[in-house]
Amino acid sequence: MVESSDETSRWFVDSINKAPILCNSDKYSFCFSIENLPKENREFMSQGMSAEMDQFNELQKDEELTDPGRKTGFISNQYIQDLYRFYKLHPRRQDFEDIYQWRFDFHNKISFAGILKEDEKLLRNIAEYYFKKNYFEEAAEIFEILLSKEKNNELYQKLGFCFQKSGDYEKALEAYKKQNYLG
Repeated sequence: MVESSDETSRWFVDSINKAPILCNSDKYSFCFSIENLPKENREFMSQGMSAEMDQFNELQKDEELTDPGRKTGFISNQYIQDLYRFYKLHPRRQDFEDIYQWRFDFHNKISFAGILKEDEKLLRNIAEYYFKKNYFEEAAEIFEILLSKEKNNELYQKLGFCFQKSGDYEKALEAYKKQNYLG
């Protein structure tokens, strides 16, 4: 792989830009670091990375075929990483309200209210996400909303589990009893 210095640098920048494991600020820093390397070192790194990037690109193409939303997930993760670095690591982070300290309750946000009232499936997906990520209080709120519309054994069971994990054993027992009553 014999390339000019500019072509090698461009290739590095393109390769690093496609790497989903690095956040954008790390990519930015890495690209500037590469520019400071001697030409021989850049070419040596380029040769070593070339085969690995080709293999990575093949794997990525295969994953896109089997999981079409994977690329969207990578983009979303990068955006969240960038926000996290800004709110947690930026030198002037105290000048901004830290959104990572907010309560994790999208279902209560005014901007989503119209969408969520009309789409119970979406609301259920949010509840399942909260449940899976151990946000039991938030999940319980949504399970109660869903149960007010339709009685469901699985929802009562999950609601009981949420209350149990949150330490509200009386409500947990009540939900489990309702689940057994429907069963």
